[in-house]
Amino acid sequence: MQVWEWPDSKWKRPKLTVADHVYWSYAWLIATRIAQRQGQPVGHRRRNYMAVPNFYKLLRGEKTLSSLERDLFQSFLVSPACMHCGSGLELTMDHLIPRSRGGGADAENIVTCCKHCNSARGNLDLMIWYRRRSQFPTLVLMRQYLKLCHKYASTLQLLDVEVGEAQRRGLPFEPRAC
Repeated sequence: MQVWEWPDSKWKRPKLTVADHVYWSYAWLIATRIAQRQGQPVGHRRRNYMAVPNFYKLLRGEKTLSSLERDLFQSFLVSPACMHCGSGLELTMDHLIPRSRGGGADAENIVTCCKHCNSARGNLDLMIWYRRRSQFPTLVLMRQYLKLCHKYASTLQLLDVEVGEAQRRGLPFEPRAC
């Protein structure tokens, strides 16, 4: 598994709204996948140059996040394993956005997870849990999580709201951790 780092926080454009954070992370994800296909080393600066135009296309609505259906279908094609550590032992379900924080019980919000990772995470925000472990989720998991965050924020009409206000209004995830 190829490792990649958290998106560059030194970019000069301030990220204020929920959409800013979700779209920047998704644009970075797109750029990372392209960089991997091209065989670029981890941390290659070209990713930033690829992420910025995608970010603005997402903000302007010229590009959209693809459907969660494709991700769900792809997850059915792989053998059962923990989406966090890869273990095949004592598998259970993990809610990407915990139910205690307002996440649903729908298939889009559930991934396969081992008991160890599930209990270690508890009801922490997924990205905060990964950051505390100094790890990064797989690209597949990150893609599913970002699409889910976008869906929740859009449904709650909080995409264009400043992050702090969105959280006061019940946003069930931490956008600054994306």
